[in-house]
Amino acid sequence: MTIRYTAKPFIEATTGDLLRYFAVTRTRGPIRDAVAVRLAGPDANCGEERRGGRAPRTVSYPDYKIGQRPPPGGRSWTVVRWDVDADGRAVNVETLGSAGDTAFDAETRRAVSETFVESGAPLKGCVFNFYRYGENLRAPVMQQTSDDPLQNCPPEVGARFQARATPETYPQAFRDRGIEGWARVRFDFATWGQIGNVGVIDAQPASAFGESGVRVVQTSRADSGFQAGVRCVAPVRYVLSQSPGDGASSTSDNAAD
Repeated sequence: MTIRYTAKPFIEATTGDLLRYFAVTRTRGPIRDAVAVRLAGPDANCGEERRGGRAPRTVSYPDYKIGQRPPPGGRSWTVVRWDVDADGRAVNVETLGSAGDTAFDAETRRAVSETFVESGAPLKGCVFNFYRYGENLRAPVMQQTSDDPLQNCPPEVGARFQARATPETYPQAFRDRGIEGWARVRFDFATWGQIGNVGVIDAQPASAFGESGVRVVQTSRADSGFQAGVRCVAPVRYVLSQSPGDGASSTSDNAAD
């Protein structure tokens, strides 16, 4: 796959570009807020807050089991726009764009229509996104390679090394999509435990797991001993304990070992 980037002014972004960005963005920031303003329309006064800053009285959430579940590693999304009348009811609820699951689109419109906020001056152009993921996409089987004739890392020496991975080392783009992976990383370590000569043997399903695996090994240490480790190999696996989740925002437990 070859990806080419083309820069253009924000004002020239198409509605499709704005929807695709807004649909799966979880973090707040000036770009997301600017996109929301564009999608809300020229007469909007709902502001950057989801409900115009009004405290909710009744909140209805979509049933994420309705519609077609995305394939493993995939995701579906829908962006909804609505107005709020003086009584706090959501009115004129419409789907601005979606990944094409009409049943899920209808369910999100139902949820928004049944949400009530505090009464006040009518609001126009409230915009929000809902999305869901498929099941986790498991990593390919880690293949065993032939012995390295230059390796001098017997089991009792290699056992002195312990990788110190944290959730932050999981490649973000793959964690968000529920895609698991692994890396096989070769390294040396001195008798006092310092790590060096770190390199990737193989990584699947993308090189990002190898890059993260290198950082994991580089920031780890081995227990001191009488013998150094030469061309040791550490498997670094990235496993998600559950699907990334569904909703306007989602989190996932993950681990690398």
